[in-house]
Amino acid sequence: MPMKIWQMRAYLRLYDRKVAHKIALIPPKELKAFWDSFFGGAPDGAFEEDGEPGDWRPHHVDETAERRWCKRAYALARGRKEGDEYLRYYTLDEEGEWDECWKFTRGEALKVSPKSFRYVARTLHSDHFFLEWADYWLACAMSGNDPLKQARGISPVDDDEWTTYCLKTAEEFLDYLNK
Repeated sequence: MPMKIWQMRAYLRLYDRKVAHKIALIPPKELKAFWDSFFGGAPDGAFEEDGEPGDWRPHHVDETAERRWCKRAYALARGRKEGDEYLRYYTLDEEGEWDECWKFTRGEALKVSPKSFRYVARTLHSDHFFLEWADYWLACAMSGNDPLKQARGISPVDDDEWTTYCLKTAEEFLDYLNK
């Protein structure tokens, strides 16, 4: 069974690179359309709107940290000030703390730092959500723990049963990538 874990992890990494590569190759014209999609239906003149956070995702903190996993959600805020459009990209943690990770104006996103803007696009890509959950369940299968208490109706008591449960759950998330 350990081979299956490593095969799935390899697939996960390969798919993540594929998504990153696909987004890295977005031509400037499409990147502009992606930017414009955030401002469709926006009011005229100056405004600011906070975005709603998306679904919770597992986040691997650090191997040396006391708490290695947490859940985060992402949100985008949009606005226009003095004629200049901007997007702010936030993370929200389980304690309700908001962190602004990036702020882009149109010029920065499309000309100055398109690589950083593409990173935000990658994080917002729906496949990234499934990749993060699959990665979490593979880590649970390997460690024998469920640090985010996500398992339903099973606890990590029986190693074989737990590993099977984790692998099945990871596979379900990976299956979404192929639809």
